[in-house]
Amino acid sequence: MWNSIFRPHAEKHYETRKIPEFELDTERKRALGWSCSVRCAKCSYRSPLHNCKLYREADTNKPGPKPALVNKYLPSALCGQSVSTKGVRLLLGHLNIPAGAKIGMQRQANLVSKEITALNKIDMAEKTRQVVEVNHLREDANPSTIGIALDGRYTSTQKNEGCHRTLNVSLPKY
Repeated sequence: MWNSIFRPHAEKHYETRKIPEFELDTERKRALGWSCSVRCAKCSYRSPLHNCKLYREADTNKPGPKPALVNKYLPSALCGQSVSTKGVRLLLGHLNIPAGAKIGMQRQANLVSKEITALNKIDMAEKTRQVVEVNHLREDANPSTIGIALDGRYTSTQKNEGCHRTLNVSLPKY
């Protein structure tokens, strides 16, 4: 980042031959990513806003500005958790970090959710293929049948009248 500021400054204002003193000029927020421009206190140099990005960009096949990767990382990290976009905004607010727009965060979470669903389908297809191969090696009568065992217990923290606390679907106690 600093090289993209020092080089143009040295090329345009080489005659001053002073050590530059950079100050923050403007900044722009893109959800959780920030870009800024700096200016030199000793001369008239001002860096362009797009040169000083404090985030890595996500590759998209669409024209226009590319989103910050951190905006994709957050919903993917929270995908298996019970924290909603509203909860993330509240958490960021308590940490004194300005959160992105509600609709933008939800849109990014929906995109990440679609990508994770596609990856899970590919992964499950591969695991199914591996199990069928193992069943072929074992010479099972029906190798494409995959046995699944489930635990049918429903655990709840609520105590319903007449039922055990951890077995809500069990028979009532008399």
